[in-house]
Amino acid sequence: MRRLLPIVTALTLGLAAPAFAQQGAADTLNDRAKAAMMAEPGEALKLAGEAEKRAEAIADPRARATATATALWLQSEASIRTRNAAAAAPRITRALRLISAYPEPSKLRGDLLIARAGVQQEQLRPAEALASLQEAFNIFGAVGEKRSQSIALQTIANLYPTFPK
Repeated sequence: MRRLLPIVTALTLGLAAPAFAQQGAADTLNDRAKAAMMAEPGEALKLAGEAEKRAEAIADPRARATATATALWLQSEASIRTRNAAAAAPRITRALRLISAYPEPSKLRGDLLIARAGVQQEQLRPAEALASLQEAFNIFGAVGEKRSQSIALQTIANLYPTFPK
């Protein structure tokens, strides 16, 4: 029995390593996409697409859902920044569906709601955008993301045009 333990341990670690490598690769690609987002949204879109492919190989269902949803969020952000809200909408919907199995508040869920509000604004649906932004504001408050909460509040203010007096 003692002789089997090292063999079983080695096999277990050997099988787990590729899954961890895929998660690390997906996370790295997502981080690179975030870094490229402001200056090069097209490059960010490409990197996030690669991250989504890598995320499919992650064994843990929650980690896979989170990595995939993050990649989809980044793809949607890049699409919005390149004025392609139509491409962003289904990605946001899919990402929200992926993380719906984990209903606790998360920064990712709030970020997805901010992105959804961007699409809704682009499609001239301000009431829906307001609801998405209010939900994001509440989520960011629940997870202690003050900066993101502030961004949600500023975006709500931007929904209302300034009229001359």
